[in-house]
Amino acid sequence: MDGFGEFGGLGQPRSGRNKQPLDDTANYTSRIEAAKQIELEIRDRLATELGWQTIDATEDQDKYDGIDGWITNQDGKGVHIPFQIKARKNSSGNDILWEAIKPWKISLVDNFEDLGNDVFSGKDMKCKSEYLISANNIGNTIRIRNVSEVMAKAKKLTEALVQNYRATGNTFAKTQDGEARVVKDPSQQANFHMRGNIFKINCFISPHEFEWKQDVNLKNPISLI
Repeated sequence: MDGFGEFGGLGQPRSGRNKQPLDDTANYTSRIEAAKQIELEIRDRLATELGWQTIDATEDQDKYDGIDGWITNQDGKGVHIPFQIKARKNSSGNDILWEAIKPWKISLVDNFEDLGNDVFSGKDMKCKSEYLISANNIGNTIRIRNVSEVMAKAKKLTEALVQNYRATGNTFAKTQDGEARVVKDPSQQANFHMRGNIFKINCFISPHEFEWKQDVNLKNPISLI
């Protein structure tokens, strides 16, 4: 494979508009459990169909750095390439889901440009993996993308959403790269910094609009049903 070396409080909408953020809380726990199962299947295909040797990330690497595992050589002592797996069971879309901002507050619109990269507070924007690995929505293809390019597209989509809100009051945006939407956080997370309902910006990035991409057709598809 080329490029792999030896490794075969949302504020109220503007006046006159009734634009509500999406509620993404349904069946959160079951979706997390299903995603873990898909992740295991993807890891299995990386070994059996791509011949990749991988090792697990530590709990802290997973939690804080967005690293699910490392691509390595057979003895586990050579090159280590960090990767993240994105798994979505029963997904009707064929996109890459990426959390760009959390929490989202309408006040961010007024000083979005001044905040620079600090505005991108979503967990996925803290990812330190090199590769993002996911499956298409019918489970017969594994897709590999550079995390740096995924992040760049997420930033552009978020900027498009802010500009669209300023112009129309809509809390979404659509470009050639995909869509960005304000959604209610499905985990219903609340802590010292984030109380009550939490909103965020999710980006749904087209897997086709990448300068570098690697798709692997599977002999044994992943079960997404």
